[in-house]
Amino acid sequence: MFHCKDLLLALDELAPENSQGEYYVTDCPGIMKGQGKDVRALDVLLECEALSINTVEDLAAVEVAMRASRTPLDS
Repeated sequence: MFHCKDLLLALDELAPENSQGEYYVTDCPGIMKGQGKDVRALDVLLECEALSINTVEDLAAVEVAMRASRTPLDS
């Protein structure tokens, strides 16, 4: 969860500083921390909710994992 203004400022500082030339929104907390913002990590995700999705195949695998992790109350 981000404060919108802080996230937009962090997004402006993103740079593709990796071999793939990709922008990683996951760099935003580090940028925000460098700006003196309060940054916290909360242990609230299921493992399958933190999986990367870069291809249609990845999306299908994550969907399967998320459906398998559902409890009857989630339906």
